[in-house]
Amino acid sequence: MSTFVLVPGAWLGGWVWKKLAPILEEYGHDVVPVTLTGLGERSHLSNPHIGLNTAIEDVRNIIEYEDLRDVILVGHSFAGIVVAGIADQIPDKIMTLLYLDANIPRNTQLPQGIFTSWSEKGRESVLEDCRDDGDGLKWPLTEEMLKGMAFDLEAQDTKWMISKVIPHPIKMFQDTISLSPSYDSIRKAYVFCTKDGKTKDGMNGTDLSGKITIMRSGHYPMVTKPKELADILVRLCQ
Repeated sequence: MSTFVLVPGAWLGGWVWKKLAPILEEYGHDVVPVTLTGLGERSHLSNPHIGLNTAIEDVRNIIEYEDLRDVILVGHSFAGIVVAGIADQIPDKIMTLLYLDANIPRNTQLPQGIFTSWSEKGRESVLEDCRDDGDGLKWPLTEEMLKGMAFDLEAQDTKWMISKVIPHPIKMFQDTISLSPSYDSIRKAYVFCTKDGKTKDGMNGTDLSGKITIMRSGHYPMVTKPKELADILVRLCQ
């Protein structure tokens, strides 16, 4: 039996694992879905100071205060940078660091975050969205953006997700972390989601070490293909 700690991507909360978690539990595993501060049911805690370190502390505290060991730490999308920071701080508690179609640290010798891997034009476009619709502090998600990331979302799932997403604290994207040399020794695994199931979109030339699986799926396989994803996660962590 393993303990899966599931950290959702931008705009999401622990609710996004609703279809996946019961399957992993049926397989005999413990599952801990996480909601980061300022999102989901914790949106009432939103404030201008919420940043990347807040997200890292959110998850690290769950692991430490719940006395979790041999954790399979899953980071989806944006949360790839979050789980990297957590695993680097408490490597003795992490059995496998699993990146689910996620942002992956490229160079452990340099400070890095979400914005450091984006072009100046891309960053400015996001900041403009924040200024227009997020009080300059949050990045809103539109239905058009959601559909652009997930070609396989059913209409009812799109409606469900749009009803629950929360504008994301932009400081989590702007902040950076520095990883120690111990990060390199942590066991890692990767799931990449692609439309054709063949190309490795999202790898961005990153030097990967660990098992890799490619799914024919949009960006939210925990919603669209929970059974297939559960089987992959269990297999990758054996």
